[in-house]
Amino acid sequence: TSLSLGEAAAHVEWLYISASVDEKVEMMLHPRCSLGLRPLMVALRFIVELQLLSWVQFQNYECGALAFYQWCNYWQANAEREPLVINMDESSLAFHWSGLVGTVAEAAVSVATDKAKLSSRRARLTRKFLRLLCARLGDLLKTRSVGLLLDFAPCHVHDSIFELARSAGLRLLFVPPGMTPLLQPCDTHCLAAFKNNAQENWRVKKSEAGGHPTLLMWFQAVAAAIHDLVHRNWARAFESDGILQQQRNMSSHLLKQLHWSTAPQVSPVWPSEEVATLLFPRNWCGNRAKHISGNPDVWYIRTLN
Repeated sequence: TSLSLGEAAAHVEWLYISASVDEKVEMMLHPRCSLGLRPLMVALRFIVELQLLSWVQFQNYECGALAFYQWCNYWQANAEREPLVINMDESSLAFHWSGLVGTVAEAAVSVATDKAKLSSRRARLTRKFLRLLCARLGDLLKTRSVGLLLDFAPCHVHDSIFELARSAGLRLLFVPPGMTPLLQPCDTHCLAAFKNNAQENWRVKKSEAGGHPTLLMWFQAVAAAIHDLVHRNWARAFESDGILQQQRNMSSHLLKQLHWSTAPQVSPVWPSEEVATLLFPRNWCGNRAKHISGNPDVWYIRTLN
């Protein structure tokens, strides 16, 4: 059976826990006699690969988070007006008639589609969301420096999205790939709470309807969950994720996940090209300096010694 490295680690740990004391002592004192050369080499390779994986994950987390915080600090320190950070993300919360007698249904797995067309459709939908956001912000775009925090989805780094955001006075900020569960407020504080509230409201609606809810009740359940979220104070969520206050109010949970004992002091300086490579996927060929600066005419320049 093929196991992932994490599953294999759990399996090895369980075998060690379930072994007798005599077996553990014999294995530690005479590993060559207890295991044989071949199993010993396999075990050694497993340990090295597991430690290497842990080291790579640690480096990616630590360096990626530091690069992200440097970008956030740089933008806020150089903002012309008081900064305002907004996080936009999406999540599936599907409804179908068969779900009326069940709970909130998950979105069905979509069939294969042309990726180019799918990316264009998602970019078009993102532009629609941006226009709605700008309409709701109104005069805040004139009195505050607004930064829009997004994950690194291909539709979010589309050139049309950059131009639309720039013309509206929005600065786009991207969470490094693979780090949204740690650094994006929508993931850390919003989406799970929203889904739990929606499911609880839906159960109440079904109970009140005697097991025969209507489509209107479904919309009411979702609307109530949205209403509960929008009236919360979200500043604490951005602070605990290290986005505001120069990481001074980071949560203990996030510090533990990043293997930090205390929040680092990240200088609010322009990210170098080496730092910028940690903010975007390695195989991405776009202009990193353009997105970091918000200026399409800015590039990183390489020189030959």
